Amino acid sequence: MAMSKVTDKQPGAAHVDQEKSMDEIFEHVINGVRLSRLRELLRRRKEQNESVDDRDVWGNAPEPRPA
Repeated sequence: MAMSKVTDKQPGAAHVDQEKSMDEIFEHVINGVRLSRLRELLRRRKEQNESVDDRDVWGNAPEPRPA
């Protein structure tokens, strides 16, 4: 049984499982992109909510004047 050497691999070459069809590979990539985008959107929403919570809501409200 021949062992493959690490030096046989080309730098930057991706390993592709030969048992997966092209459709399965594309679905995997698309799902990864969707998850990445979803994480980014959730991170932005969390940052916006934290910045709103940090602000003093009553700081800019005018004081009531007597009638």
